[in-house]
Amino acid sequence: MKHRILQNKFYLLVSVLLMTACTQDELTEQGDILPEGMYPLEISSVTLRTEVSSSPWGADGPQTRVSESEEDRNSSKWDGGEVITVQLGDNQTTTYEVVDADGTLEPTGEQLYWAKRNDDVTAWYPANGTINLSNQSGELAYVLKATAEKAAYDKPVALDFSHQLAKIRVKLAGEKAGSVTDVKIESCTYCTNTNGTVSFDDTSTGEITMYEVDDKTYEANVVPGKAIERFKVNNGDWVKLSNPVTPVAGNYHEITINAESKDFTVTGDYTIEGEHKPIIITGNYTVTFKDARITSDDRPVVKINDGCRPTLVFEGENVLKGNITSGQDDEYSIKLENDAKLAVISEGTPIGSTYNRIRLKISGNGEMWVQSNGHDSPAIIVKNGSLDVSGGVDLTAVATNISWGNIGNLDYVPAIGRAIYVSNVTGGEITLSNCTLKLYAWAKGDKEPQNWVTLENGTVTPNVDGALRSAGWNTEVSLGNNVKAKKLKERPELPDWVK
Repeated sequence: MKHRILQNKFYLLVSVLLMTACTQDELTEQGDILPEGMYPLEISSVTLRTEVSSSPWGADGPQTRVSESEEDRNSSKWDGGEVITVQLGDNQTTTYEVVDADGTLEPTGEQLYWAKRNDDVTAWYPANGTINLSNQSGELAYVLKATAEKAAYDKPVALDFSHQLAKIRVKLAGEKAGSVTDVKIESCTYCTNTNGTVSFDDTSTGEITMYEVDDKTYEANVVPGKAIERFKVNNGDWVKLSNPVTPVAGNYHEITINAESKDFTVTGDYTIEGEHKPIIITGNYTVTFKDARITSDDRPVVKINDGCRPTLVFEGENVLKGNITSGQDDEYSIKLENDAKLAVISEGTPIGSTYNRIRLKISGNGEMWVQSNGHDSPAIIVKNGSLDVSGGVDLTAVATNISWGNIGNLDYVPAIGRAIYVSNVTGGEITLSNCTLKLYAWAKGDKEPQNWVTLENGTVTPNVDGALRSAGWNTEVSLGNNVKAKKLKERPELPDWVK
């Protein structure tokens, strides 16, 4: 049955057969009251008004057999077998069955009679009761209502049906749209239909499985007035909508969801420019970053799969807000070219981990800022592996200034070096040459840091800690291998190009 989309109307043509021998003069003498059982209400047909609109709407329901027009889903139709309830006045009700798609009706309840010259005629669909909205994967839920106020007993009555639920239509976009097989939204999973009026209880809030129109379109009908704030696909985690939707009865609301993976897998040499999602490197590739910005709070901004030996080249100003992780058997390089700048800032450990050893070479004539904002973490952790810094790099390494109060066997957090939570680490080597270091380390309580670049059971060349212990704060000292180092008394502010 087609209807106006924005106003979502079904029309029932109700005609009145005047079956009486009374004259008009006699009726006039009786006033507004009609003789009992003399003027039957008869619904002759269900009219399918053809109206089109650019605004999509439609519904099918688990409690009904109404369905969508398959041409554009911009209209609805009777399938046959639906039972509608009609009320005349305050207390007379009966039912009719729609027997075919043309809207042919057959009475299934008692005949109703006009008791007054003018009275309200109301109809609703489906029958009164609880409407289950939770699983609409097979068909949509429907509640329809029509009211003709003060209808006249001697004229045909058109009942204009409108939707009492609201439609949510999800459009999928993005590289993973075709991989989505299930979409759910959060709203009330049940509502109550009382004479075509919808009521609901927030305690029934839960997930609603949507109907798949095609591989990139999903629909569900929901209670009006309760905001849609979250969705999930393929039974994943709930995701908040950037712009929540408050449904309005009889209206559709379209939401576009970008179905993309949270990260990008690098399978060959690759260049990143500007904003980008986190990357996973799967081979010995060269990945070039040009004024790149990558941010992640739930996964590494750069993950290097185990056994890979990639080269990360940086040009321009690059900010990675997250951490760079590598596997136990990885070896990788960071190269700063043409006075490039690179910041790696993490709520955990920016580079390295307590779980896998690291073998990293940092080189190039550029500026690098590595900072941990997490608990008890150096800027770079070197565990059972190696770190080589050379080639003119100007490196600022900033350890955390936050502690859980118990940081293992140490009373300090170095800027570069050993993992706080791991003791008895065997080996490890840090080699520094032709570079400048600005180092912030943290110490417990009122103590002053004594270690800035340190390893347990490993070697650091040249001995940075030995030189800095006797040096003044914020004073640059020269070491062997053309290394210059400075210990920072206060935790430094991020440079403007990072903010």
